[in-house]
Amino acid sequence: MTTGQLTPTPQSADPAGRHLLQPTYQNRLRVIGRALDEHELEQALIVELDETLLLRAYNAGEETFVSETFTDERLLQTLRMAVYARGQSEATPYRSPLHPTGYEDFLRALGHRLDERGAEAVVIVECPKYFQVSGRELLGNIPNLPTTPFAEMYEVPKVNNLVNEAVSRRADPGSFDAPLIQFVEPIQPTRILRTGSRST
Repeated sequence: MTTGQLTPTPQSADPAGRHLLQPTYQNRLRVIGRALDEHELEQALIVELDETLLLRAYNAGEETFVSETFTDERLLQTLRMAVYARGQSEATPYRSPLHPTGYEDFLRALGHRLDERGAEAVVIVECPKYFQVSGRELLGNIPNLPTTPFAEMYEVPKVNNLVNEAVSRRADPGSFDAPLIQFVEPIQPTRILRTGSRST
């Protein structure tokens, strides 16, 4: 597929979108969610290593797993392009019973929750009926204190509640939570590695 090239310039930056360029879980996971939606991937596994998020997911159309590395630099460049292109295209969520409004909505809302609790070293595993989310968090969300491990299950009701809370925040005129970003071009993962396929 041929895609266009965007060359954002500082002069055209949207000041209201500057918070979208921060390396938060909310911003980073929404990019990965968008990639999962656009490429119709499933059975996602996301692992955080230092300033990198590793993604492995299943491509049902090709009956194989694919993997991709998202560095913070790459994620923020994608977000930067999205800020300049906001409103110019519509996203098509890849829906399933576990995430009815798509990966991007859920992962973005989950990222907001992780940011609030001061999480780090996060691992997200998509199982058939729930997401397993684990990592470490600030004890009492107080800086400079030791972190403690956490693990949570997000079944369908909990996924829906999390997304509905995010929608409510965006509907609040005083909220700092920006609308869902829209991309001019789909994210085209590079360096996709085939890690296995099912024989026919």
